[in-house]
Amino acid sequence: MPDTDFLDTQIEKIDWIKEWARVSMAYQKDSDTYLKAMNRFYGGEMSCAGQLYTPMLGLVSNTPESAYKLAYEHTLFDLGYAKDISALVSAMTHMALRTTNMDSIINTATFVDPLGYQDSRLVGRISYDMADASVKKILALKQLALTDTLTAQDSIIFEVPKEFQGKQKDWTRQEMAYQFLEEHEKAIPFHSGEIWQILITALQYGEGDFEQTMQFIVNYGRDNDTVAAVAGMILGAKDGYSNLPLALRTQALKVNKENMGIDLEALAREIVEKKYIDFELP
Repeated sequence: MPDTDFLDTQIEKIDWIKEWARVSMAYQKDSDTYLKAMNRFYGGEMSCAGQLYTPMLGLVSNTPESAYKLAYEHTLFDLGYAKDISALVSAMTHMALRTTNMDSIINTATFVDPLGYQDSRLVGRISYDMADASVKKILALKQLALTDTLTAQDSIIFEVPKEFQGKQKDWTRQEMAYQFLEEHEKAIPFHSGEIWQILITALQYGEGDFEQTMQFIVNYGRDNDTVAAVAGMILGAKDGYSNLPLALRTQALKVNKENMGIDLEALAREIVEKKYIDFELP
């Protein structure tokens, strides 16, 4: 008998891609068919689909604004303000090529708005409000005076695992940040707004440190692979490959090549060549 777990894995891959293929094929056909398919994508939910690939478009753009517009044009799987968010992660990735200052990168969510989402009547710009709340929360936690001695009640709530390498106050601060995120959880973990909220919170919490940011994201859970992928694109653009942790970057290259058949180094060279052929200003 063959291993049924292997079969389940293959079926899961097919079911996952069918959702995307259905929308893509409808987009190629006509507008009406596309809109119908779009409105039942993952049950008609506002998913984080665009955020998974739009950061790449920030690498081949010339300004944060052009990165936003190019990404917005390619958010084929997004609804509503999810399109704004997907365009913003592209703009943030491009900004990360220009500066290592995390405030400047995160502030892209405030200053880049070519389509005028901030002027939305009654509602305003939802992506900005979420990002602003995350930044303010983490800044407040960083300034909060904490000690390594806890009350009896807090010692239960904020008990430090044996494997944790930081201090008690580090664990407490992290758990408080997680509590904030739990208060803003959506109905589904891959909701665009939730992914965005975790992303900004993690970037602010990690203060530009790649490994610390990734640990924060992965340990929180929910749709952590998506958030880590987007954050990795932004921080990777900021730091450059040679400045990423050696063990992590080596493992990423190895796993992608051996398990998925993707040569990331060759792909990076193709992107660079395409940028200068198709996107270079005269």
